[in-house]
Amino acid sequence: MRFVSIALLLLSASSATSGEPSKLRQLDAEAIAIRDSVPADAVIAHRGLPYWAPEETAPSYQLALGLGVDYLDADIQRTKDGILICLHDDNLQRTTNIGEIFPDRQDDPVSKFTLAELLLLDAGSWFNKDFPFRASDSFVGLTILTLEELIDLVEESPKPWPGLSLETKETKLFKGIEADLHSLLEKRGWDGTDPDRRLLLQTFERSSLPLLESHFPQAPKILLLWKGEGYMERVDEAEFVDWLNFGVDNGAQFAGPSLPGPAEYYDLMQGWMVKLMRDARLAIHAYTLNDDFEIYDAQTDGLFTDRADLLKQYYHVRDLRRELGRK
Repeated sequence: MRFVSIALLLLSASSATSGEPSKLRQLDAEAIAIRDSVPADAVIAHRGLPYWAPEETAPSYQLALGLGVDYLDADIQRTKDGILICLHDDNLQRTTNIGEIFPDRQDDPVSKFTLAELLLLDAGSWFNKDFPFRASDSFVGLTILTLEELIDLVEESPKPWPGLSLETKETKLFKGIEADLHSLLEKRGWDGTDPDRRLLLQTFERSSLPLLESHFPQAPKILLLWKGEGYMERVDEAEFVDWLNFGVDNGAQFAGPSLPGPAEYYDLMQGWMVKLMRDARLAIHAYTLNDDFEIYDAQTDGLFTDRADLLKQYYHVRDLRRELGRK
């Protein structure tokens, strides 16, 4: 299946700005077949299980693995010496002790550090400070995880394995990261050609999407949709159609709209938006939902969540209720 992430702040040169109407395009039969190969009600463990363990560290992913999720979500960046790692922020201050280890470099992006330097950082103690009631001594001294180490964790777990849902981050800092990602995943058998090693790809970068499609034509891609603070009121139908068309034209079979939540999230699951996504024949994997799952259940085909434990429980109880209702 194909997944694509698109930053909505980057507008295409299209009818959204020209004022001319734009016709909504639709997935073709081949794209629909790829779309339909993704599990229904997909549970995408957003950065592992970050409610219970430091995000994108080994314990976070191990907990999610134990739940039997459908996909492990990871944000992919690249070190100065060319190693692909799992880390969300391009700045290391939020989730490491960078200020203690490299005080003069704490504002530098990940791309300016070698892997050896990054491995000097404590990527777990921050969680104990922020969430003392969920703290664990085992989190102290955790290191940033490489993508290869994440793959090792999956392959060391019992089959069936969850898929990998990988997002290319800050690609302006990592020219050629799509090719590097393909090289590593092809070597490890995770390039989307092995049904036991399912792959989803995401990116917020318009420039990254066609590159992912060229390297991974067989893999599903998600169109992640996001509007930053102050922009929500400027999303109109013409603009939304153009974003969806960009995804359809560049290999996306899923739309990934944001849901109400943190201050920087805006609701891109409004009724008219859902209709357009469905009219384009895109399935919907929305982010990031951690409670009140029933509100969006009927409108989505899967969810990114920090609470894979609760989402798995919700789907289980929902299915039991449906079965009881048929008896």
